[in-house]
Amino acid sequence: MKKWAKRLQTFFYQQTITKRIILVITILSIISNMAFVGSVFLIMKNQLLSKTKTEHTKDIQMIEKQLDMFFQGIRNDAIAVLVSENCQTLLSQSPESQEADTTTQYRKYKLIQSLIMSTI
Repeated sequence: MKKWAKRLQTFFYQQTITKRIILVITILSIISNMAFVGSVFLIMKNQLLSKTKTEHTKDIQMIEKQLDMFFQGIRNDAIAVLVSENCQTLLSQSPESQEADTTTQYRKYKLIQSLIMSTI
């Protein structure tokens, strides 16, 4: 490593003053351009990650609210069906219909199904 540094130093000092100035300016411009491009890359990467994270958070919160509203609607419909007078009447007759024949049980099933569908 020291040999290379020594060679570069002797090569540099053997050149004319104009070539040395051009060489120094070229090296400085390359280093400054690399630093600029690297810093712009890091800044853009951080901004992109931050923006993506924010957008995903908003999307997840929106989905969560929609699911909450959906399940709240289902809960309200279930309560409305159970509290309704027709449903209470059908449920109070339930033990009798379990011992009944198949056609009576099927009619009861269809009544409950139509009651739920009409409520929804």
